[in-house]
Amino acid sequence: MKGLVLKDVYNVRFQMFSGMAILMFPYILMLICGMFDSSEDNILNDEIFGINGGVVMLILLSYVSITMNSSFMLNTIVDDKRSGWAKMQRTMPISSAKIIGAKMIANGVIVGGLTLIVIVVNMIGFFTLDLPLELLITAPLVFGCLQMITLSAATVMGYRFGSAGTIVGYLVMVLCIAAGAIALIYNLLVENIDEIAFRVICYVGISAFTAAVIMASCAIGKKAVERDV
Repeated sequence: MKGLVLKDVYNVRFQMFSGMAILMFPYILMLICGMFDSSEDNILNDEIFGINGGVVMLILLSYVSITMNSSFMLNTIVDDKRSGWAKMQRTMPISSAKIIGAKMIANGVIVGGLTLIVIVVNMIGFFTLDLPLELLITAPLVFGCLQMITLSAATVMGYRFGSAGTIVGYLVMVLCIAAGAIALIYNLLVENIDEIAFRVICYVGISAFTAAVIMASCAIGKKAVERDV
C-alpha cells in the first residue's frame, strides 16, 4: 500500500507545490508590506463586510489554496485508467480495499500537507498584523476537512462514473460546501448562532462528518474498484 500512496503523491507533487508557490508568494509579500503600513487606506487594516481585511484575505487564500491544489489528486484516477494501471494492479496481489484505501491515504497526505503550509503562512499574519490566532489555525483545518469530504466522494465517483462525471460531481460538491461555509459564517456575523455553537460545528460536527464520509467512501469505493476492471 505504501507504494500505491507514494505513486499518487509523487504524481501531483510538482503541480501542488507550483500552485502553492504562485498563490502564497504575493500573499506573503502583502503581509510583510502590511506590517510597515499602518495607514487607513491599507486594505489589511480596513474592514470588509465588518471583518478585518487581513482576516478576509487569509480565509480566501486558505480555501483556494487547499481546494484548488488538492484537486490535482483527481488526475491520478484519470492517469491510472489512461496508462492501464487501473486494470494492471488488479492482476497483482492487491485487494480492492487496499487500492481505495491507498487513494484515501494519499488524499489525506496531500490535503494535510497543504493545510500545514497554509497554517505556517498564516502565522505571518499573526506576527505581523496581530490577526486572531484561533481563526488562523481553525480556517485551514476546517477547509482541509471539507476538502477531504469532496475528494473522498469524488474518488469513488471516478471509479464508478469515469473522469467526466467525476469533474462535474466534484464541482457541484465544492460549490455546495462553499455555499454552506458562507452561510455558516454569515449566520455567525449576524448573531443567529453564537460562538460556542460555531465552535461545536467546526471542531466536532465537521470532523465527525468527515470521518463518516471517508469510511463510507472506502466501503463504497471497494465495490466500485472491483467493478472497474
